[in-house]
Amino acid sequence: MKRKVSLMVFVFFYLSCIAIMDYPYLARIYNGRVQGKAVTEYEETIEKMDRNMWQEQLERAERYNCFLGSGTEERLEDPFGNTSQNHREYEELLNVGKEGIMGWIEIPQIQVTLPIYHGTSENALQKGAGHLEGSSLPVGGTDTHTVISAHRGLPSKKMFTDLDQLETGELFYIHVFQKILAYQITEIETVRPDETGPLAIRKGEDLATLVTCTPYGMNTHRMYVHGKRVPFEKITGESTGTIEMERWIREYGWLCLSIVLIVWLLILIIRFCGKKEDAVRARKRRRRKVKKCGKQNQSGKK
Repeated sequence: MKRKVSLMVFVFFYLSCIAIMDYPYLARIYNGRVQGKAVTEYEETIEKMDRNMWQEQLERAERYNCFLGSGTEERLEDPFGNTSQNHREYEELLNVGKEGIMGWIEIPQIQVTLPIYHGTSENALQKGAGHLEGSSLPVGGTDTHTVISAHRGLPSKKMFTDLDQLETGELFYIHVFQKILAYQITEIETVRPDETGPLAIRKGEDLATLVTCTPYGMNTHRMYVHGKRVPFEKITGESTGTIEMERWIREYGWLCLSIVLIVWLLILIIRFCGKKEDAVRARKRRRRKVKKCGKQNQSGKK
């Protein structure tokens, strides 16, 4: 009885430990699927739209960017300072599905695909990446500088957690309507939250900056990953395969190990139960032998 209770306690704690360690991975996979679904729904909405309609949306966004590029824009604020005013005119620009999504960002090197929402409110940043209001809308063009921010270090969501793994020369992509804007990383810097000067528009350039908090877990500063627009070239099949393999290992490697550990536990339980049954059968055999010997002794005495 004591051995049975000890086994049950061991199994409970063993499975509890695996569940606790698996939760972040399962949560990230789940949230990744939710974000991927938002991107898919955005693409499906674009395909159903009349081309003239989304062309008009792009032209409105370009006019908005021209206004910002004229030097009349206000000073940008820290994306994580919850200062977004949520202006109605701004919210209507590039708002295709009326869900606040203006496009999506793809960073192949760290396997990131996130919908881009209007503004940097906490509500937006919990669902995906946010576009910093006051920066250029992500449609490209001369005298533009779009700023995309996302959280880092959330236990249940990947977001921009691995942004520090990027290097200069690598690419990230912004998808808006049927346009794919490619940006090559030119500089990565760490600044104080109030240092927003590097996010300003530079005359004659087409720029995009990714922003997240740093250092990991402390979030006292901001990491700026600056990119400059380059011609878009489709990722080769070999590169895509390597990235997908790395993504599979990162997302499912621990889950595979968890399955192995659970199977190992089941084998131990089966072996334990088998040994227990063998011990019971052995005791029964000994009892039968004792009874048989007892009967033979009684018969001999008679």
